[in-house]
Amino acid sequence: HGMWQKLPHDCLRLNSFRVVAYFRLFDPKGNEVSCNRKKKSGPSRCPVFFFQGHTPGQALYYETPSWTTVTGAWEIGKWNKYKAVFKMNSNFRAHEEVWFYIHNVLPGYSYYVDDIAIVRI
Repeated sequence: HGMWQKLPHDCLRLNSFRVVAYFRLFDPKGNEVSCNRKKKSGPSRCPVFFFQGHTPGQALYYETPSWTTVTGAWEIGKWNKYKAVFKMNSNFRAHEEVWFYIHNVLPGYSYYVDDIAIVRI
């Protein structure tokens, strides 16, 4: 399970948003490790943001995770850039809350995340 963050609903209009953050990834022993940004599953996958619409007592609304558009190798010992686009549509807006969480982290693994920015484009 990863970090969850509720977003201010009044700030989210029907727009696209650029999502940028920086990650470092660690195995269950606390050793910093790399991952493959191109992998969406499997043992070498990287963390991504996943947005969900939520209304108490109703089913969650979500689409696919926001896969990074950054290419190149993940570097151990450095902050690795994540960049994606999230599209706020009417299905998300129909819910009382919109949340994002850090998704795709292997069980037992941990991460640092810094400088998160979600900016309308």
